[in-house]
Amino acid sequence: KKIEIVDDIKENREILKILLQETGYEICEAKSGEEGLVVMEKERPDLVIMDKIMSGIDGIETLRRAKKESWFNGIKTIMLSASVFEEDREKALKCGFDGFIKKPFEDNELLKIIGNLLEVKYDFYDEIIKKEDDYSDKKMEIEKEIVEVIQKKIEEGNLNKLKEIVKNEIAKNNKELAELLIHHIENYDVEKIELLIKKCKVI
Repeated sequence: KKIEIVDDIKENREILKILLQETGYEICEAKSGEEGLVVMEKERPDLVIMDKIMSGIDGIETLRRAKKESWFNGIKTIMLSASVFEEDREKALKCGFDGFIKKPFEDNELLKIIGNLLEVKYDFYDEIIKKEDDYSDKKMEIEKEIVEVIQKKIEEGNLNKLKEIVKNEIAKNNKELAELLIHHIENYDVEKIELLIKKCKVI
């Protein structure tokens, strides 16, 4: 399945791209509503994830224009919005979006909406969730020095370096813990990273 990401902020597109590619989707992207329409017509994605507020035309106007085109038939759409107001969700759905999700989002929430719209089941993601549930009953060991470095990188907000540390230092001794940590690092979920570390036995 192919998903188009339409967002004028590169970092936002990258976060979505990493999550969706690792889940198995083919990705195309656009940095504006205008470009999004061109990419939609050319790539014919199965689903479009579109930011509400963008430079140029916004997500609602982009969808309005797309709906006038014959090539748009069958394409599902999800609006991403920083708004916490229920009326914004209702407005998005009323304008024709098939789904609505607030930013920052939980990756499992977004994947669930996408899966429902595209009738896709995630074997890989189900496995991650199961591992995390099983992890609650375990007490894995981690070196004190590694914990201190991890905490420092979290405080600095340097998640790219943190990912390197997990791959180079933790994965060689604890592949399962490393896999879970990398999953949350790539989703920028600091709270879950810290929770996993707290569950470990520091040696």
